[in-house]
Amino acid sequence: MENAGRGIAEQMLSDLIDSPESTQVAVFCGKGNNGGDGFVIARYLQEAGVKVKTYFIGPPEKLSADGKLNLNRAREADVRLTEVSTLDQLPVDLDADFVVDALLGTGFNGTPEGLVAGS
Repeated sequence: MENAGRGIAEQMLSDLIDSPESTQVAVFCGKGNNGGDGFVIARYLQEAGVKVKTYFIGPPEKLSADGKLNLNRAREADVRLTEVSTLDQLPVDLDADFVVDALLGTGFNGTPEGLVAGS
């Protein structure tokens, strides 16, 4: 998770972000391991000077163990984090140059439900 998140952040900084200090990124994290990756991405981007807003589609008690670890690391690094439990907590006008979707991973089966499905 740490390596994957760091790798994505480094790739974004190398290929997409010319001026970290003037770039805004929104990261949407789910409750599984993909969400944990998102917290790592947010932390590394912020460390590079990017303005990061992270939205966690919870609840926190349903996070995977690795996801909890990386949520806590993001909090310790003072990553701006909003825990979202209802649709009205999501931004209507997202002020971001880039959006990172860390909601569902490649191992997801079934149909999205709840907030991830938009309900």
